[in-house]
Amino acid sequence: MNAGFIVAVLAVSSVLVWALTGRRRGDQARWRAAGLALCEFAGLWALALIVDVVVGVAVILSVRAATSFFVSVYVLNDVSLAIASALQAFVLYWRRHSALTPAA
Repeated sequence: MNAGFIVAVLAVSSVLVWALTGRRRGDQARWRAAGLALCEFAGLWALALIVDVVVGVAVILSVRAATSFFVSVYVLNDVSLAIASALQAFVLYWRRHSALTPAA
């Protein structure tokens, strides 16, 4: 139920944004560019999350092997890791595209 509600809210807000921005000549190319940028960002986000989880597991296993402390892998099961990964992906995306376009 919660996931369905979130999807419905996102669908309604997306349709509203599309309707409010209007359709002008050349908008199709801009929407396509926006969609491609979104896909690129989502890929960077997934990559950053995978790297963060792999590094986290490696650190946890290293702590377990080097000390007598037990650190659970469930420590990585936190929404803040996904949010931090999104921020990392945003910085990577921004750095990649700021290098491609001249400064204003």
